[in-house]
Amino acid sequence: MYFLGLIFCGAIMLYVVLVDIFSTILMMTGLSREKARFQVISLLTTSGFTTRESELIMGHKIRRKIAKLIMLFGYIFTATVMSTAVSMLLSFNNADPKKMFVAVIIFLACFATLMVLRNNKYVVDFMDSRIESWYMKHIQHGKNMIIPIEDLGSVGIFEIHMQDVPETLEGKTLAELRLQKENEVLVLTIRQKKSATVVAGASTIIKEGSIIVVLGNLHDVEAVFHKD
Repeated sequence: MYFLGLIFCGAIMLYVVLVDIFSTILMMTGLSREKARFQVISLLTTSGFTTRESELIMGHKIRRKIAKLIMLFGYIFTATVMSTAVSMLLSFNNADPKKMFVAVIIFLACFATLMVLRNNKYVVDFMDSRIESWYMKHIQHGKNMIIPIEDLGSVGIFEIHMQDVPETLEGKTLAELRLQKENEVLVLTIRQKKSATVVAGASTIIKEGSIIVVLGNLHDVEAVFHKD
């Protein structure tokens, strides 16, 4: 009974951690936090929600791969929780009420600790850095990464980490690229390696290693900076 309870509680806490991890990974593909969390929860719980945001998953090669991985964890999670819950109910009559009370207190204490840690800035920054390193190595394979900063509805503000400058952008100034007029993408700031952030001007050239902040539609931003 108590071993089953440990498995059940562990699965619940693992679920919370997985939602945070997979949400962060999907955010690195350009989704907002809210959309990423909704899709992760839908996939993990096999709820099968059909929304306009789900098209952002199906129409994106990298996100489809991530979604498959999330669904795999979701099937394992569902099977573990359901089988453990049934076994616990069947052995409930033989349980010691005092021991059950202690077990519940321990679980609540562990769960509260988890909630505190997942909202701690240092823990979040550490986890984000580890996830980003894994993502860049195994998913992006050194390609440019787009991270959403602000969701403004039809458009958003995105931060682009330029690992490799596309040929269409290489060596050209922003004035020559005319991104705002031709692609509806506005470059706000550009930070080069080991330098301060600067407001992008007409003579600014996008270089490898730059971190660029832009305003625009996600599809247009991905098309310009060759996300996939």
